[in-house]
Order: sequence, then C-alpha cells, then structure tokens
Amino acid sequence: MGEGFSVNESPFQSMPSSLRKRPRFLRWLVATSLLVATWSACQRAQNTSPITVSKETTYITEPLRADGRPDYERWLLEKYRAGVTPKNNAGALLFQAIWPGELEPQDYESVRKELGLPMAPSTDGALQDIHDESLSTAIRKLLIERGVEIDDDNSVVEDVVDSTIDTAWTSKDLPPMVTWLVANEEPLNMVVEASRRSRFYMPSPSLLNDKHEMLIEMLLPGAQGVRYAVRALSIRAMWHLGEGRLVEAWGDLSAVNRLACLATQGRTTVEKLVAVACHGIAQKATIEVLSDQQITPELARQIQTNLSNAKFELSMAETLGTSERVSTLDSVIHMELYGFDVLADGGGKRQRSNKSAIFDWNVVLRNLNRRYDQLAAAAAIDDFEDRQQACSKFESDMRASEEERTRFGTRLKAAISRQTRSEAFSATVAALMFPAVGAALSAESRDSTMSQLTQLAAALAVYRADHGHYPDKIDSLVPDVLPKLPLDLYHAKPFIYTREADGYLLYCTGENGVDDGGSHVGWDILAGRDLGWNDDPATEELRQQIPAGADDLSIRVPRPPFQLPTPPARD
Repeated sequence: MGEGFSVNESPFQSMPSSLRKRPRFLRWLVATSLLVATWSACQRAQNTSPITVSKETTYITEPLRADGRPDYERWLLEKYRAGVTPKNNAGALLFQAIWPGELEPQDYESVRKELGLPMAPSTDGALQDIHDESLSTAIRKLLIERGVEIDDDNSVVEDVVDSTIDTAWTSKDLPPMVTWLVANEEPLNMVVEASRRSRFYMPSPSLLNDKHEMLIEMLLPGAQGVRYAVRALSIRAMWHLGEGRLVEAWGDLSAVNRLACLATQGRTTVEKLVAVACHGIAQKATIEVLSDQQITPELARQIQTNLSNAKFELSMAETLGTSERVSTLDSVIHMELYGFDVLADGGGKRQRSNKSAIFDWNVVLRNLNRRYDQLAAAAAIDDFEDRQQACSKFESDMRASEEERTRFGTRLKAAISRQTRSEAFSATVAALMFPAVGAALSAESRDSTMSQLTQLAAALAVYRADHGHYPDKIDSLVPDVLPKLPLDLYHAKPFIYTREADGYLLYCTGENGVDDGGSHVGWDILAGRDLGWNDDPATEELRQQIPAGADDLSIRVPRPPFQLPTPPARD
C-alpha cells in the first residue's frame, strides 16, 4: 500500500504517540457537537410552525407570535383601536352608563384601562334593566289590578314592556315605567351624549388578557350593551311622544339613530347584526313619530334631513372578507396546534397535538383563503340579483365540495394522499366555520330597504304637514318634497303606495319579487298590520290570511295605538 496504512490498521496507529491522544479529544468534540446540534434541531422542530406565513395562507403576515404563527388577536385589537381616544369614543360613555353590563368582575380593570377611564364606574348610577325584577313586579301588580290574567312565566309583562319600545304610550298607561324612567334619567342622558361622539369601541376582554384564545370564543359584552341602551332610550322617546312632546321624542330617537350608525363600526358579523337590530328599533319608533297627527312641518323636515344624512354603513362584504376570514384561519391554526377537539373543549386546558402532521396545513389555509376571496367578491356586488346569483353559486360550490369529500373514492384516496386529505379537511372546516352568508347579506338588504321606506315615510309626513293630508299618489312628492322617487334595491322597481282613509300603505316586494300586498309571513304582518303577540281568535283568523312565503317590507300609517292586554270577557 506504499506509504499508506493497512486496511486493518487505524490511521492513527502510524501517528506518533504524542499525537494519538488528540483524536480521542477530537472524537469527543465531534460527538458533543453532534449531540448539541441534534438537540438544537429538535428544539427548532418543536418551536417552528409548519405553516408558511403569507397572504395566500394566513392572510396576515404580521403581527406574529413568538412561535412564528400569526397573532390574529393582536391584529384584530389594533383594528378596533385605530383612531379611538377616550374623548371621541362613544363606547367609553356607554360602558359608564350600563356598567358593568355583561362584564365579569375579573375583566373590570382591563376594560377600564382600555377605555382610558380614571376609575371604574359606579354601579349605583348605571342603567337598570328594563326587565328588572322590581319593574316587572310593579307592572305585574298593575295588570292584575286592571283584571288582566298573568301566567307564571311573566311573558305578558315582558310583552307589555317590549311594546313601549316603538309605540307611543302615556304616564296613565304605565305609571311604573314612568318611575323607572325618572330613576334612570342620568344614565339615559349619558347614552344621548355618547351618541354625539365619532367613534365606537366597546372592548372585548378576550382581546385584553394574556390567554391564547380562539377568536370564535371572543366575548362581546359591548354588543349586547348598546342594544340594551338603544331599547331603553327608545322607551323614553315613545313616552315623550305619547305625552305630546314631539321635539323631545325626536331628540331621543335621533340619538338612537346615531348609536345604530356608530355600532356599524364593530368588526364582527355579530356586531354588525346588533347594529341592524338597533337600526330596526330606530326605524319603527321613527315611523311612530312621523305618523303623529301633531307633527309640524319644521319637525317633519328636520327628521327627513336627519335620515337622509345618516351614515348607516354595514359593509358586510368587508367584514366577511376580513374579520370573519381571520376568525376561521385562527381556528385552523388552533387545530394545528392543539388538535381537532379544540373547537369543542369549552376553553379547557390545551396541550400540543402530535397528530397535526397528517395534514398539510398550508393546503388547508390556502383553500380556505380562496373561498373567502370568492365570498368577499360575491358579497361586494352592488346589484342585488347579481349578488344573489354569485352567492348562490358560492354556496352551491361549497355543498359540492362537501359532497365530494364524503364520496368513497375521495375517502380512499385521502387515506394514502396527504394532499387529498388536506383538501378534504378544508372542505369540512369551510362547512363548519363559514358564516351564514345568506342570512347576513339578507339582513343588510332588508335594513337598506327599510331605510328607504322610512325616508319615504318622512317625505310623506312633510307633505301631510304642508297640505293637511297625504297625497293620493306618491308621485306628488316630486319635486317639492323629493327630487325623484327611489327604486327598491331588490328589483329596481318603484315602491308601492296606496292612500287610505287617514293614512297609507307603503311597501315593496321582497326577495321573492311577488306582490304579497305588504304582508310578511315570518313577521306576522298582514297588509302592513303587525299582528304581534296578540293571540285572540280574531287575530289568528287574520294570521291565516297572510300568503305563504310572503316577504314584503311595509309601513302602514296610522299605527295601532298602545294597548295593554284586555281582561277576559265575562259571561
């Protein structure tokens, strides 16, 4: 082998003895280095996410958590906080008016700090619940004294309280409610003041703690709080109206309208739907004021101007494409971290899952992101019928993907293909997590249409205040009261108007496009008449006359007067 060494020899044997000790040290050094490198690699494997952060997968690329995954909670919190200060935030005053609302004691301090309040508000001066036991007991006693039969479930009392929200009533009708209003004057005035601010942010304690929670678990105490404040203020407006104080009534109702507009600044679909509910209260009560025989031309015009200038902008398409999107993606990343039972663990203790490698999570996220792109694009279409077609196609594609996932061939392929398994799982997540798109967009369309109807009602009130009667034809509003008549957003057709003895019926055909005479089967409305909670035989006969599938949106003037339940007839 020449100057080399034998194959049976160690290369170190030919070295001088003084150098033979060094290889032992080198071997120890190499072995130690390998151990350290292996340990470091294992640590990196544990702390490195298998998820690629990109616009196509995670949608947001910052902020990130320490483990490299997107921090959706911080992203959403920054969206809520943008441009908000203690002085311009209506939520800061609203929380003081309803404190603590639905907040838990452990969340008081974090919410107080987030709102920029120097100290926690006092519960003594907070708005009392309109279904408070003391008020309910007083109304129950009044009804019994007037001969009304009351069931044990107290539903009659609740119906009476609810009817004061959008129907004019007097002190003589409900003395206990007047006592309640007087006791709550200060927080109600605070609600009015809050409505004059420009921003609306009622913090979620879920975004302020140090827990790594899913966005779908996020608490929204402010959403219920604003709805509660709106209902209470509308009750006071209807009391003013019943007592003949129309200017004061509109003062409170204009605040209700402003609050509804402010509530649209919420980021989630739930908050948007609460805004719709608040706006619905405002619309019904506004029509009550407009139909009052004593309304002056000046007040009618003021209401018309206020309504036309109101900015009730739901932007449901934007919400579906951002907040709802990141909520779903956030849930997927939680599943990657903690396993598939995380959606049902009720916030229990979570441990890292060792099963996440069965899916390619980037495929899952990418597929869901594409679906949200399609959803947002469909929801953003202006034309109602075109949007309906696009949304129907989207939902049809969703159903087809879910059906494909359950086919035997797909299941068989998924058993051996990680790609197929990941695509099938994304279809499952979409079916489970995607919002009720049709319901959300339908609510937006209904609200827009009722806004148009309410503005037309204001124009009709102006005409009547000027002429002493309503017009025979709605065309008479042009050009003195309106520059032109609006078209309904469903089918771009004129609204249907019929002059009646001392009032009118105004409506549009709903989504079905069928003229149902101003009736709506889901809301118990027959030709514009709200049959409400009355269950006497005569009302039930009227209810049977509502056409099947009727979905017209309508206003009928005059509205029925406030009426307490009547005592049972005596033999």
